[in-house]
Amino acid sequence: MTLMIPGPSEVDPRVLTVLSEPVLPHYGTHWGRIYADTLELVKRIFRTAEQAIVLSGPGNMALELMAANVVERGDKIINVRNGWFGDVMGEIIETYGGRVIDVKAEPGQIVTTDQVGEALDSENDIKAVFAIQNETSTGVENPVWEMGKTVRKHGALFCVDSISAFGGVDVRMDEWQIDMCVGYPSKCLGGVNGAVPIAIGKRVWESVETRKSPILSRAMSLKVWKKFMTEWGPIGHPFPTSMPTTTIRVLQEAAKLALEEGLEQRHLRHEVASHALREGCRVLGFEPYVRREIRSKTVTAVRVPSDQEAKIREGLERRFNIMVGGGMGELRGKVLRIATMGVTASPFYVLPTLKALEVLTRESRPELKKGAAITEASSIFEEWRR
Repeated sequence: MTLMIPGPSEVDPRVLTVLSEPVLPHYGTHWGRIYADTLELVKRIFRTAEQAIVLSGPGNMALELMAANVVERGDKIINVRNGWFGDVMGEIIETYGGRVIDVKAEPGQIVTTDQVGEALDSENDIKAVFAIQNETSTGVENPVWEMGKTVRKHGALFCVDSISAFGGVDVRMDEWQIDMCVGYPSKCLGGVNGAVPIAIGKRVWESVETRKSPILSRAMSLKVWKKFMTEWGPIGHPFPTSMPTTTIRVLQEAAKLALEEGLEQRHLRHEVASHALREGCRVLGFEPYVRREIRSKTVTAVRVPSDQEAKIREGLERRFNIMVGGGMGELRGKVLRIATMGVTASPFYVLPTLKALEVLTRESRPELKKGAAITEASSIFEEWRR
């Protein structure tokens, strides 16, 4: 099955070979060097000089770690909310006792920096702002690159979910004044799930030390992590639990591949691939859900008739062995979500997907010009290569 879904993504063959290596123990001098090297690699992708850790588990657990350490009961937390994953973030904040102040936009629209600034101006004692960089439920990229300065001016912490952007879309933690940022291994980076990189700034570490209430977790408490970094780091065990060493080795190899390609080149590749896919879909009559200037570079959402979404996805899987995503939340049954992440941000994946969509579409609309979508997308890829 070819995975054109918003994660997990296809894995590079070089990365896959790591899964056949012998399992390593999660402590000792040799492992300590591997883990430290992995942290340095992911810090380069986060573009930060701050501390990084790798959390064992899914992306949602990393978001919970962010909330568990930053949020205390009764804290006012601004939540940037313009899609399903913004909804989830709000639930996570509330789980840890935060008073959520939603700054909203309609699905398919961005939350602007001005909106965040107005919310910060109108409310006293905002502890933090939580934002999704790349809202994959609608195919929108929020302008986190300019929000951080506004958040910092008001003295709040800025916590960003970069899960579906990391390794495919630029993130500049230090330059954008992000205090805590969650990446991911098995979307744009092209690794496998289970080892989540998280970058943590000094202001978060300081905030943790001055909390009034205990952190409601041991394995996710940064106080506990700091203790192990200090006391157990010298024996190659700077974390409070056992760790999935093979999965972390996969993360290490995937991060090496991204840096070998060059981040600027990699980000451009994702942008071009998503643009080619978007325009090819438009030729087939699938209009993009969001306007071009705010679109995600890793997930393209296109409108489909409400009675066709499930039929198209089923046809792609059964007849062409291609898997794409459907709508989520308010958009269930209304859009297709097709990813260009890591390996699949390439004409070798985009063009076959468009061809399969054309075959399915021409069965009900034979007047469509054969090959037009492929021609349009190919011209965009060729222009990039010049």
